[in-house]
Amino acid sequence: MVGQMVNNKVKLGIMLLALKNVDPQNLTAIRQVYNERMTHIRAFWGALTEIQHVMRLLEENKYTHWSRSEDGSTIIRFLFREHPVSIQMFNQFPTIVLIDSMYKTNKYRIP
Repeated sequence: MVGQMVNNKVKLGIMLLALKNVDPQNLTAIRQVYNERMTHIRAFWGALTEIQHVMRLLEENKYTHWSRSEDGSTIIRFLFREHPVSIQMFNQFPTIVLIDSMYKTNKYRIP
């Protein structure tokens, strides 16, 4: 049941409420729902890491993207990605550029 809710992008709190509505005697905690959700997601990814999964999605959805890493390292220092429609709009209106730079949004608090 949790796997179906993960596929439908249901929030964790609502997942827990749905489980408790199905079975009022259920003693499941939010942490158990979180763990099951991550198990389901990792099974979907297969042997890929998080960043490999992101790169695969970028390629599948035909995003323009490139990344930069340290020499001889697997650490990505820079990742650029752009939606195909945004590229078309830039080609039509090259004098207007909007840059959204994500800052301190990852779990390690690294810009």
